[in-house]
Amino acid sequence: MAKSDAAREHVSTAQAEWSKALLNFSKKLYNRAMLNIREAIHQDPSYLEEARAQLSNYLRSGQPEKAIAVGLAVIEFDTKNFRLMNEIGNAYRQREEYKKAFQMYQGALKVNPKFDFARYNMAACYFKVPTMDENLVRQTRIVEQFVVFRRTGYQLKYEDSIPGFKNQEMPSRFKLGTEIEVVETDVEAAEMWIAHFEEQSKKHPDSWKHQFDLAVLYDVARFGELALQYYHKAETLHPNSNMIETNLAIAYAEYKEDFEKAKYIFFNILKKEVCDRTTLLNLAILHRRMKKPFTMLKYYVYVGELLTKSHGLFHLDEMIKAADQCYQKNERDKAISLYQALLEERKNPEWTFRLGMIYKFKRQTKLALEFWRKTLEIDPGFEAAHEELDQYVNTLEEEAQDLIDDNFLTDAASLLEEIISIYPRVSDYEILADVYEELGEKDRADEYAREAQKLAKSEK
Repeated sequence: MAKSDAAREHVSTAQAEWSKALLNFSKKLYNRAMLNIREAIHQDPSYLEEARAQLSNYLRSGQPEKAIAVGLAVIEFDTKNFRLMNEIGNAYRQREEYKKAFQMYQGALKVNPKFDFARYNMAACYFKVPTMDENLVRQTRIVEQFVVFRRTGYQLKYEDSIPGFKNQEMPSRFKLGTEIEVVETDVEAAEMWIAHFEEQSKKHPDSWKHQFDLAVLYDVARFGELALQYYHKAETLHPNSNMIETNLAIAYAEYKEDFEKAKYIFFNILKKEVCDRTTLLNLAILHRRMKKPFTMLKYYVYVGELLTKSHGLFHLDEMIKAADQCYQKNERDKAISLYQALLEERKNPEWTFRLGMIYKFKRQTKLALEFWRKTLEIDPGFEAAHEELDQYVNTLEEEAQDLIDDNFLTDAASLLEEIISIYPRVSDYEILADVYEELGEKDRADEYAREAQKLAKSEK
């Protein structure tokens, strides 16, 4: 056979394999498609560029299964392409296959240890953070500017001249490049106040706040042993307090260099509040002190994700206040993001109801209905959600009744089934039973009649 004929045969075989790959994609046979693409490239290397173009297209269009299949085929011929490994890792993360994503990012870093995207993406796998690449790096680097532990300050009111921790605060504009100022504590001023605080502590031996505030002042003045002593006193008087435990953990880290004890206390806080941003940030800083850079990065990445969702607010009460203010001011998009961030941490029917109202005003009816139903899942007696759902289905019921009056019974049955899927009511089950009776479908009529009786009984 002539050489040109052999070359044409390779091209023809490659084209056939590529066509098989596309067919297998349509059948969701992704492993077979990967083998087809690999063989197409083997037969005709020009298909390598075609595969790369398809990979980019699948990533952009949110088709991670196809992206993975193409990527795994291409990587066989481009084994040092760290950017490609990162893209495959991203596709695995879109599929929530974090172990495989982690391995891909590891491979990328073996080729190029300085490739930031892979390092941050790999850290994101630990807490299943969905943000990727430049957005992930950007939001994390803001938080990486925090290098001082965040403590809780005084619990009683004092004059403004009393020295405090001066914790670093999140910039009002949550963006990269904004400096986070850290002010040093005024140790000399703290020493001047200690005698007064010690006297108050003795006068109020059963007050955890007085013991805690004295501990804070000792902490500011860097009297570590005394700070620990009075944090423990406060803890005895007021057990399981996150604010006391936070300061206690930091005191162990700073004055005893007992990092394991500090970590143990922080983890106990997280058992109660899994998304506590202050504790997660303090764990990042703790691992920075422990010289464990990857563990440090994992926590910084997670805090960056949480703070992005909460618009830079650390505390749940701050988030609730901000969300409520946005709701009252009709700042709907910001209210949506804050309420959704809050719901990831705690169920609350008022928040889901308000999300439903926001989506109602935005004319996104399906989302409004979804959140009102969620409201009733959390609190079946939430009257305002019942009223909104009643109002909506009443309109649909009128349409169904018009269809019945015009003898379009099949269409009426279809609409009534939609109604009961949205908000089941006894009256609609009964009407639906009557419609199927008219249609001569006795089994279905009996089924809906039984459902009506069952629902009526449960409502009693």
